[in-house]
Amino acid sequence: MAVTGVEALNRTQASAEAEVGSIDGSIKECSAWIGVAAVYDDPWATPVTGCQVRIKVEGELVADGPRTKGLSAYGKEDGQPHDDVRAKLGIHHQNGVKSGSAVIALVPEGADDSKDIEQQIRSQLAAFEMSMRELLKPWIEEWSKHGWWSIQDAKRRGQMHGFEAWRKEEVGFWVSAGETAKEVWDGVTSGAVIEKAQALWGYAGELWDRRKQLMNLLKAFAEGSAKAIEKALESLVDLPGELGEVFNALVQHSVDWVENMIEVARETDVFKRATKTIMAIVMMMTPNFWVEGIGMVEGYLLPEVLVTIVLIIIGALCAAAGASALALRITGLLSKLRAAVGTAGTAARVLFTLFDKLDAVAKLIGKLSRALRRRRHEVISGETNKTNQIVRRSASPLDVNPPASRHSAKKVNQKTVAKDVNTVVEPRVDMNADVAAIKEGHAAVGRAPGGDVSYTVNGRTYGAHPNGTLYPIEGDGFHTLDRDSFKALGVYNKFGDTPRAAEIMKNMSGLRADQQQRALSVWKTYQ
Repeated sequence: MAVTGVEALNRTQASAEAEVGSIDGSIKECSAWIGVAAVYDDPWATPVTGCQVRIKVEGELVADGPRTKGLSAYGKEDGQPHDDVRAKLGIHHQNGVKSGSAVIALVPEGADDSKDIEQQIRSQLAAFEMSMRELLKPWIEEWSKHGWWSIQDAKRRGQMHGFEAWRKEEVGFWVSAGETAKEVWDGVTSGAVIEKAQALWGYAGELWDRRKQLMNLLKAFAEGSAKAIEKALESLVDLPGELGEVFNALVQHSVDWVENMIEVARETDVFKRATKTIMAIVMMMTPNFWVEGIGMVEGYLLPEVLVTIVLIIIGALCAAAGASALALRITGLLSKLRAAVGTAGTAARVLFTLFDKLDAVAKLIGKLSRALRRRRHEVISGETNKTNQIVRRSASPLDVNPPASRHSAKKVNQKTVAKDVNTVVEPRVDMNADVAAIKEGHAAVGRAPGGDVSYTVNGRTYGAHPNGTLYPIEGDGFHTLDRDSFKALGVYNKFGDTPRAAEIMKNMSGLRADQQQRALSVWKTYQ
């Protein structure tokens, strides 16, 4: 995450043109050039790397198979600073082509086995939950039989300190467990315990203080949104010690694992399903289980569990992306996290089983991410002697809806809500066909002036509100009217170009002759 989306696109444009030279030089004399800069629309403006490119100029195939540049092209990989080459990633340029219009595509490759892998993950998650339920059965049965009275037995097994701090509420167990563990941590004065915690992370207390951010990261995976995951990760880059260094590398110095994460979030609900399963298992860990476990590690078990769960998934994505150095760093961290949990006796053995089974699922998620990256497909119209930008959505395609009726020029009346800027559409435009084309993935994806996602199809550009409702921006059959012109159009729609309409508009405060004429010209397009 080195630059913003706009900065990234500007820099890739400049970078590509620097490589091919000015069109006023020898290239212009001999032939044209064409460039492609592919990037996701996520907050980190992650480049789309290693993707096969196909380019046709004036119907002639000029490139079929070259790939957009990735970190490996510059001898780098995830986890290493790469600001010096960031602007060159996701780019391909082709010299020696004739001038003209072009069709540019990122094309899929190989067999599509992603659906089979996704089904394997679902089956493993179901088996995972069932096996953990069986493993946790002793604590569940004890809790079902004795409720909060079972805490006393767990306390004796776990050597729990500060039992009176527990809130005796079943609802909101995560909160109650958290507050209890905080009380335990505050009560720890043993130098040996503090030294052990500091040896692991620098300051275990700081890790505990960031449990909200850790929980937000797990929630982001539960949401299944690349944007939410990236935001949650950003909040953890300043964690103390090696943990902070790893999170910083994941955020600031990575591309490949992020691409894998985006594709899984964009194309599947695997993150949602996996996190739902994990949370179901954690909720099976009744308060007597946590008392036993937290008591034996004296107050810093829960944050380590959360970190371990998340890093197992991220580590698998790194490994699948070929980010070997970063994956090894995460593996080392996971070993330390296991050591932190390892003093929890029987509870630790249960948690180790959870981690091992999750690791098997995570490896499948990594395999799925590789398959999904091979499936990437985007098509845009472009032209030579420029860098043509391909913006790939980082979220699942929106279930877009047609624009509101106020945008239909013929339906505007005197009561229709008028805004400072209003874009209306001629009746001849088949907006339903445009919407269908957008849903089928035939539109070029970009950014509207206000930052919304935009779709360009059939010579028209639409913006998309966050709820998926489209609105017209510009193109064939679109007309932009100011507030008074829009109101005047409502008058023409009811009364036509008649003396009565002229009389009404004469009495409309602030309506100028040019605004009235603008409304009339729109009205005449469908008479």
